[in-house]
Amino acid sequence: SEINHGSVFDSVFFGTIESEIKCRACDSCLSAIVEPFCDLSLEVYSHEDKILGKNSEALIKNGSNQITLEQCLDRFTHIEFLCSEGRRYCECCKSTNDTSK
Repeated sequence: SEINHGSVFDSVFFGTIESEIKCRACDSCLSAIVEPFCDLSLEVYSHEDKILGKNSEALIKNGSNQITLEQCLDRFTHIEFLCSEGRRYCECCKSTNDTSK
């Protein structure tokens, strides 16, 4: 029987990623975008780059300069606090508030 390689390939190498804009006052979702992807561009960095984010204390404490895939994924998915131009009206709060992505 013939195997459909496309579906196996698709299930291994393709996916979707969701990006949400949330109100920082009440944490309600103001908008969400779901996009397909076939690869993720992860930032690969070193201990010396000083952009380690939330895992930097653990790395400094144990003297490690090795960065794991999990740490790269954590950095890729970290919450971004949008600046003043990211302020949006929230229906729940009935006011314009700062947002996060």
